[in-house]
Amino acid sequence: MRRILFPLLVGLLVLGVVLGAFAGYLITSNPPPRQDSPGWLRVKSMPGARGEFAAGVVEAQPGGPRLCPGTPCPERLVYAVGGLSGPLAKVLDRVQVFDPANAWRDGPPLPEARHHLAAAGLGDTLYVTGGTPDKRGLEPHANVWVLRPGRTSFERLADMPEGRVAHAMVAVNKKLYVVAGRGPSSSVLIFDPAKGWSKGAAMPGPRDHVAAVAVQNKIYVIGGRDSSVSRRVDIYDTATDSWSEGVPLPDAISAGAAAALDDGLIHLVGGEDPRMLGGRVYDLHLAFDPIGSVWLEGPKPLLAVHGGAYADVTGKLLVIGGSRRQGTFSIFGWTGLVQVFDPQQIGGGLSPTPSPNPTPSPVPTGPAPTGPTPTGGLPG
Repeated sequence: MRRILFPLLVGLLVLGVVLGAFAGYLITSNPPPRQDSPGWLRVKSMPGARGEFAAGVVEAQPGGPRLCPGTPCPERLVYAVGGLSGPLAKVLDRVQVFDPANAWRDGPPLPEARHHLAAAGLGDTLYVTGGTPDKRGLEPHANVWVLRPGRTSFERLADMPEGRVAHAMVAVNKKLYVVAGRGPSSSVLIFDPAKGWSKGAAMPGPRDHVAAVAVQNKIYVIGGRDSSVSRRVDIYDTATDSWSEGVPLPDAISAGAAAALDDGLIHLVGGEDPRMLGGRVYDLHLAFDPIGSVWLEGPKPLLAVHGGAYADVTGKLLVIGGSRRQGTFSIFGWTGLVQVFDPQQIGGGLSPTPSPNPTPSPVPTGPAPTGPTPTGGLPG
């Protein structure tokens, strides 16, 4: 028995040392942010690094608490909710509030810890849907939580018609639309605060880890993955409850950050191919011109990430947190960096993407920036 047990213990010890060294390498070799890139700036980092969380933007209440006393305050607040953190992928109930004047504070915690959830604001009210508390899988949940102005805790509403995880939620014309994600179906789930939930048309090409943005009455569902990462773009018309196919991405991307900005373009930043072998985090910035029906190349972000929360605040794209590593390796690459892209700060137009498929650039590996982190608010 000893002859078998001793070599086994030695083998396990060696394996543990090798895995520990590999994990240490992944953590210490994470790429640093670029010092600069046209149109991009770095604002105050989120307290604590995390990924696979959500962000919702709400209107600040007149006369309500402010994070910027003595200075003009923004009209919107960004809530970062839930997610995963640390090398053990701890599931979070944490809620943090970012004031675009450049300050963070803690908000009321979620009723339960969740990751791969969705959040969106309707006016001054924050809604949070779905996600999962399970670290080992993506079992969809149907929970709906709401944080009303002036309240110190979330209220639970009636569940969605079905559970969703790794989905997106977009506000259009005072309604919420849950699109994509894992669940029993690919139907659009529609929430009207006055009438409750209903179902819309099923999305073709079901997938999760999409990016989604609203352009007038339409919702663009971009990329994502099912059995493989997708180039697909689908467009949902909220007025007719119908889907149409959009112009595909130049490359297959999931878990990117997106926003429709004041320059008339839909911007997509970062994302991943989660495969352990051959996967990557995409160091890119694409922009879609709905009029010309063409994808353009924009200036690269300060740091390539996937699974971060994203938001459109006063015509600027915020990319909050995320991971610098893909897939299973994500736990070794969490960041709390907050990147802001302002299209008004770049000169000239963007260039068309190479055809047919651009090769993603490697993530930056140069020395870490030595200059100070900007302390002002969003440019504006």
